[in-house]
Amino acid sequence: MCEEQTITPPDLKHLSILIAEDNALNTVIIKAMMEATNATLHFVTNGADAVEQFTALSPDLILMDIQMPKMDGMEACRRIKSENADVPIIAITANVMKNDVLNYHRIGFNSHIAKPIDKNVLYKTLKGFVDNSNVLDD
Repeated sequence: MCEEQTITPPDLKHLSILIAEDNALNTVIIKAMMEATNATLHFVTNGADAVEQFTALSPDLILMDIQMPKMDGMEACRRIKSENADVPIIAITANVMKNDVLNYHRIGFNSHIAKPIDKNVLYKTLKGFVDNSNVLDD
């Protein structure tokens, strides 16, 4: 038997995180999962607003849905990375076939999290950026 390990939420109180998600239910779920991290959260519902809010807020990290109205997450990632190549952007998507994931990395995403989002995967991914990135270390 394999016991599932519960990952403790990372303490991100010093971080500002932009979350781009157009689905209201997914937004509620992500918000509930992220509250335990103590990060400052900013939500937008499309890629165009993500680019605009990235410029206005300069967040430390971005969680980006791939399929959104007005501008998809891939185009938003390209535009944000052209402004600041160092900001970590994590794709949040149900499209996790090998070719999809390779394409996300080619575009500029630093990582991806599959939908439906597993809280332990989310926390482990966030901890990886906190532990391994000078961008997130204070």
